[in-house]
Amino acid sequence: MRFFLCEIVARVVAIYLCVDCGRMLRDGYAERKIRAFSPDLVVWLLDWSRQVFQRDTAPVRY
Repeated sequence: MRFFLCEIVARVVAIYLCVDCGRMLRDGYAERKIRAFSPDLVVWLLDWSRQVFQRDTAPVRY
């Protein structure tokens, strides 16, 4: 029974994450903004380091 409940909770969390990510993508396309991404944990913890760029005016960074 415990395994079954864990599976249900895992699926509910996965559905929530998919919906949340889809909503973030849709809002980003509608507002025409891009948020800088870094896989570094320290950058994730420091909220001030997350920069937002306008898609139409910001130059492409390679």
